[in-house]
Amino acid sequence: MFIRYRIKFTKEGPLRFIGHLDTLALFQRVIRIVKLPIGYSNGFNPHPKTLFAVPLSLGIASTSEFLDIGLTEEVSIEAIMKMNEYLPEGLNVTAARKLKEHEKDASKETRAASYELTLAEPIKDMSLQDGCSKGYPLISVLEKSEILVEKKSKKNTKIVNIKPLIHSFSLKENILKLTLATGENNLNPKLVSEYLNISGVKYLRYDILKEKEGKLVSLWEE
Repeated sequence: MFIRYRIKFTKEGPLRFIGHLDTLALFQRVIRIVKLPIGYSNGFNPHPKTLFAVPLSLGIASTSEFLDIGLTEEVSIEAIMKMNEYLPEGLNVTAARKLKEHEKDASKETRAASYELTLAEPIKDMSLQDGCSKGYPLISVLEKSEILVEKKSKKNTKIVNIKPLIHSFSLKENILKLTLATGENNLNPKLVSEYLNISGVKYLRYDILKEKEGKLVSLWEE
């Protein structure tokens, strides 16, 4: 039985171009350096008990990523925060807490993620092109009952309706905020901006969400 902790961290600057597995390997090395009593899985090839909530796409920065770790004994939060002494600039642990018994692993709880898209210029009065080459204001496009896009996977490419995967959206000047589905039906914010035909976008993930009492709340909440 492991003692589980949830670590909240940022991934910014050039580190946003480091892949998911490389980021995980980096954290595992730092965990060993600070001598946290990390647990290991059973089997022929044991792995450290470390698990991200949901992968972050290359090029997207984040101020709110989550890593769950399983330790063989209880440690202080200060001992976990010591990782910041060895993490490279751009990766920074901002908080940590011990998980309660009833809390599921982050990867099993995650239902959505919130993004902030900073556009090159305000576009509230501009007309954009949707997939049918018809001009619509941005919000009108996102309010449509059906948004059909070409979605690629490792196995194939298919046309899907992404409207049910967009939980919420708002636009203020040049900031477009989106809350999008994760998991099996993960929706990348880059796919939304491609559909809206907008370029020069800076992407930031600022929260990862779970479902609690029928509402989406931050994964950080107990």
